[in-house]
Amino acid sequence: MEIANSVYQQMYDLTESDLSKSIFEFSAQNAAQLPRLPYATNQFDLALCTDFIFHHGLPSEDIASTVKELCRIASEVRLFPLLDNQGKMSNELGPLMLMLQKKNYGVEVREVPDQTGKGRNAMLRIWEQECRL
Repeated sequence: MEIANSVYQQMYDLTESDLSKSIFEFSAQNAAQLPRLPYATNQFDLALCTDFIFHHGLPSEDIASTVKELCRIASEVRLFPLLDNQGKMSNELGPLMLMLQKKNYGVEVREVPDQTGKGRNAMLRIWEQECRL
């Protein structure tokens, strides 16, 4: 787990205190509850989603509903990698980014270190652009 933690720290610009084994356990336990997670709106500052959104050939509607739910529970969402399971940029990325922009989210593709040598060097960062009162 030590190696995985350092990779995630570097990719997502996290401090050591941001990561713990429980984060990875939490992720596996809660993915099954999608598309509705049992958390309050903006309960988290950051939601990380790795090797899930584009990697499993989910239908467009499932991708959109999953990302919308992550955006509901966290003020910032990061998705990695942006490749499908054939190693190509997902065809769902463009429509997803457009949908998020129309919902007034900021979106950007950021370069991250490729620890695998498979071209997995980009993540999608999504954040709220509105100040909630």
